[in-house]
Amino acid sequence: MIPHGVEIFVGLDPIDLRWSFDRLSGVVGERIGREARCGALFVFFGPHAAASVANSW
Repeated sequence: MIPHGVEIFVGLDPIDLRWSFDRLSGVVGERIGREARCGALFVFFGPHAAASVANSW
């Protein structure tokens, strides 16, 4: 369950889901403009929409 008040950001461009958490946090900073450790939930999709990753640092 996602706590009340948590921001959720969904990446629209497909991303390589084999990337490390450090690299994904870099994507958060570069493409979304947020600090990865801000408490928000970040959702990434792979090239095939059936695969996804949700990260919260």
